Amino acid sequence: MPRWRAGLDEVDGLVQALAEHLMPAAEAARLAAHARLAEAGASERRRAVQAAQERLAHAATTAQLACRALPAVRCSEGVAAKDGEALERATLKGPCADWLTALLQCEALHRGLDAARAEELGEEGGVASRKELL
Repeated sequence: MPRWRAGLDEVDGLVQALAEHLMPAAEAARLAAHARLAEAGASERRRAVQAAQERLAHAATTAQLACRALPAVRCSEGVAAKDGEALERATLKGPCADWLTALLQCEALHRGLDAARAEELGEEGGVASRKELL
């Protein structure tokens, strides 16, 4: 003789009781998983911020050294004044561009840009990557 089994919707209050029983455990598991993901991302982010700050300090030191070294560079008398100015600009352009890229990378990380993307843009160092870091 076949046995009759009631469906979930045929028993009054069964679905609500099951939900009330299972939801706290499910919510606790979801919060724990979210906390684990956040902690894993935070350590990667801390590492990226520290690397960016070290890169910024190095670039700033290099730019300062280039600025202090410029007066010591003497052009020969045959070099025109405009060529000397162009040499000064070219000498400063490299270190200052690196410094600006490192500064923008630090600021982008503080604003919440993805750590991997900020590191990738910092390594590229071009005009397009500096625009994206803004």
